[in-house]
Amino acid sequence: MKNNNLVSGSIIFIFLMFSSATLAQVAYHHEKDSLLRVISSLTGGERLNAYYQLMLSVYHNEENMDSVQVYFNDYIQEAQSQNNLKEEGMLYVNLLAAYCNREQMKDAIQQAPHILKFLEKNELWEYYYQAYAIFLEACFFDKQYQKTIDKAKELYQLAKKQGNDNGISAAFYSMALVYHKTGRVREAGEYFRKCIEIQQKTDDKTSLLTQSYYYLFEIVSAEKRSDEALQLIPDWKKAIKDYETRKKLENPIAWGQVYAAYAQIYFDKNQLFEAEAYCDSSLMICSDPSNSANISFLKALILTSKKEYPRALKLLDEAYETFSAYNEWDVTVEIMRAKMEILLRGEDNKEALSLFETILARKDSLSNQEFHAQLDELRTQYEVDTHIAEKEKARSYMYFAFAGCILLIITLGMWIYYNHQITKKNKALVKQIKEIQTQQTKDEIELLNKTAFETEDVDDELCPEKRKDQLCIAIRDMLHKEKAYREQTITRDNIVERLGTNKELFIDAFQYCFGMSFSEYVNSLRLKDSITLLEESDLSIEEISEKAGFGTVRTFQRQFQAKYNMSPKEYRKAAMK
Repeated sequence: MKNNNLVSGSIIFIFLMFSSATLAQVAYHHEKDSLLRVISSLTGGERLNAYYQLMLSVYHNEENMDSVQVYFNDYIQEAQSQNNLKEEGMLYVNLLAAYCNREQMKDAIQQAPHILKFLEKNELWEYYYQAYAIFLEACFFDKQYQKTIDKAKELYQLAKKQGNDNGISAAFYSMALVYHKTGRVREAGEYFRKCIEIQQKTDDKTSLLTQSYYYLFEIVSAEKRSDEALQLIPDWKKAIKDYETRKKLENPIAWGQVYAAYAQIYFDKNQLFEAEAYCDSSLMICSDPSNSANISFLKALILTSKKEYPRALKLLDEAYETFSAYNEWDVTVEIMRAKMEILLRGEDNKEALSLFETILARKDSLSNQEFHAQLDELRTQYEVDTHIAEKEKARSYMYFAFAGCILLIITLGMWIYYNHQITKKNKALVKQIKEIQTQQTKDEIELLNKTAFETEDVDDELCPEKRKDQLCIAIRDMLHKEKAYREQTITRDNIVERLGTNKELFIDAFQYCFGMSFSEYVNSLRLKDSITLLEESDLSIEEISEKAGFGTVRTFQRQFQAKYNMSPKEYRKAAMK
């Protein structure tokens, strides 16, 4: 009964996959026909946009490259007729990618020089470096490792000269691929990480970012660092989503790889049910032959752990056939090793021995010293460039520090000169103020010694001049002998009230006797006091302000600055020297 349920479940799963595929094809043909009908009625940008939608649809649904090429050619001709070089450049990049995605590497390699020449001529550098990266990948997957290394060197030199991060990351990615292929896992991981680091800093990220995550995951997972491998996946998924959003392209292959990655992690943790479920999800989202072969290999390992050896051997044979067709001999070695382990468990020692001998021979053939030397040459070149860049940076810092010191010395010299000039000016002002102070003291003594101002020979007490003269004497005594100006609340009206006179007579008498207004005269007396206090006491500016009769420190400082052209603090400092 259990076996019948399994068979029924398998039939349903196959039926659902077939139904989904059929519906998808129907939807594709409907979308394609609709776009072809509407394109003829459109012009300008709208026509190009319709062609773009058609290109996306064909790109993801047509397996036959000849059919894809037809639609691409129509789109390219339309871009040319509208003299839209940027659109044409974008199409050439996608055409190269279409060749590679359909495993037609030789066609991609053949087309690349013409496309790169067009992009370079029209200075479409964004697309140039994308196309170059696809070209290098095509060379690598076509087993042209020497050409991959040589072209990676050329790309690195050009990208370094132009300061183009996408070009540099493409060179690093190609280096990492060949390192990975020749078994130098540490170096491969290092350069996949460098590629990721550079790509994450650029605004125009490419598919190299998602592909680098894929290979880096493979390396970390193969070393059984499951936790570290799991930590890579969120950033990997984010990179795929960002790429799809930016390019308006779906990337089912990348998502298939992500689900396969989850399956690998759960397999390493011996959670076989979850691992198998993710294998099925990967196949559902991505039917790419390479992904299918990887999933077959992983499912075979899962079945081996479950001791379902016949099914495991069948899947291993299927995976072996696919990878052999792609000449992926390093993967076939791992498949043969897995098959050998199953045969040994079944005590089929003869076939297991034959596989072991094949594995040894193939492992030896994968070792190639020439490629290692070429890779090390490119690696050394990069490290030398990095060292030179660091030296340039250090030299720049030194020049910057030297310039900063010169600027600091100049600033310090200017500051010293400025302070010297200020000190010189302040000393001159202090001298003037002291002279004013001396003159004020003489005037005050003379004022205090007066018995009358202008009317000494008049005897009539009721005479207006005599009354004015008497009022002047009274004002003088109140201000100079009683020091009434030191009262912060003193006003003209207070004095008028105290003297028992009237406002008009007071104003007339004050102007007659002192030659200025009441407020001006009071402030001059307060400032004279403050000068003495600044010179002869250690009272604070606030205390001097209060003692001299100013209402606030701000008023004191404003009045002082207005009269003497310097602040109280500056005066005290200059007067003490």
